[in-house]
Amino acid sequence: MLSRPATKISLTLDDIYDYERRKAARDSMRADHMNSSEDTSNSAVDDGETRAAKSKAAREQRILGGPSRG
Repeated sequence: MLSRPATKISLTLDDIYDYERRKAARDSMRADHMNSSEDTSNSAVDDGETRAAKSKAAREQRILGGPSRG
Protein backbone atom coordinates (compact mmCIF):
# COMPACT_ATOMS: atom_id res chain seq x y z
CA MET A 1 0.00 0.00 0.00
CA LEU A 2 1.32 3.41 -0.96
CA SER A 3 1.17 6.22 1.50
CA ARG A 4 0.97 9.83 0.56
CA PRO A 5 2.70 12.70 2.30
CA ALA A 6 0.93 14.28 5.25
CA THR A 7 -1.27 17.28 4.54
CA LYS A 8 0.25 20.48 5.87
CA ILE A 9 -2.06 23.12 7.28
CA SER A 10 -0.69 26.61 7.60
CA LEU A 11 -2.15 29.59 9.38
CA THR A 12 -1.19 33.05 8.18
CA LEU A 13 -1.60 36.44 9.79
CA ASP A 14 -4.32 37.20 7.22
CA ASP A 15 -6.25 34.13 8.40
CA ILE A 16 -6.02 35.31 12.00
CA TYR A 17 -7.07 38.85 11.03
CA ASP A 18 -10.09 37.52 9.09
CA TYR A 19 -11.13 35.31 12.01
CA GLU A 20 -10.88 38.14 14.52
CA ARG A 21 -12.81 40.50 12.22
CA ARG A 22 -15.62 37.96 11.74
CA LYS A 23 -15.71 37.22 15.47
CA ALA A 24 -15.94 40.95 16.31
CA ALA A 25 -18.76 41.40 13.79
CA ARG A 26 -20.60 38.37 15.21
CA ASP A 27 -20.19 39.64 18.78
CA SER A 28 -21.37 43.10 17.75
CA MET A 29 -24.46 41.69 16.05
CA ARG A 30 -25.19 39.56 19.11
CA ALA A 31 -24.87 42.62 21.38
CA ASP A 32 -27.09 44.68 19.05
CA HIS A 33 -29.68 41.93 19.11
CA MET A 34 -29.59 41.77 22.90
CA ASN A 35 -29.92 45.57 23.15
CA SER A 36 -32.78 45.69 20.67
CA SER A 37 -34.65 42.91 22.47
CA GLU A 38 -34.20 44.80 25.76
CA ASP A 39 -35.54 47.97 24.14
CA THR A 40 -38.64 46.25 22.78
CA SER A 41 -39.33 44.37 26.00
CA ASN A 42 -39.10 47.59 28.06
CA SER A 43 -41.47 49.62 25.89
CA ALA A 44 -45.13 49.38 26.86
CA VAL A 45 -46.97 49.66 23.54
CA ASP A 46 -45.11 50.23 20.30
CA ASP A 47 -46.90 50.62 16.98
CA GLY A 48 -45.77 48.54 14.00
CA GLU A 49 -44.41 51.48 11.99
CA THR A 50 -42.10 52.66 14.76
CA ARG A 51 -40.81 49.13 15.34
CA ALA A 52 -40.21 48.66 11.60
CA ALA A 53 -38.37 52.00 11.39
CA LYS A 54 -36.14 51.06 14.33
CA SER A 55 -35.44 47.67 12.80
CA LYS A 56 -34.58 49.19 9.42
CA ALA A 57 -32.28 51.78 11.03
CA ALA A 58 -30.50 49.10 13.09
CA ARG A 59 -30.09 46.86 10.03
CA GLU A 60 -28.69 49.72 7.93
CA GLN A 61 -26.31 50.67 10.71
CA ARG A 62 -24.96 47.11 10.87
CA ILE A 63 -24.63 46.84 7.10
CA LEU A 64 -23.32 50.33 6.33
CA GLY A 65 -21.34 50.76 9.53
CA GLY A 66 -22.93 54.07 10.48
CA PRO A 67 -26.20 55.94 10.85
CA SER A 68 -28.92 55.49 8.25
CA ARG A 69 -28.56 57.60 5.13
CA GLY A 70 -32.05 58.15 4.02
